[in-house]
Amino acid sequence: MYYEGLINSELILGLNIINGAIIYQAVAESFDMPYVPVSNI
Repeated sequence: MYYEGLINSELILGLNIINGAIIYQAVAESFDMPYVPVSNI
């Protein structure tokens, strides 16, 4: 996938959602939605 190179990059720190999955825990909690660690995508 296009984002695989970002996992070890500082760019991943600026993302909240990848492929519809919320990868930033604080965002998921604030909207009461499931959090998915980026390593699980």
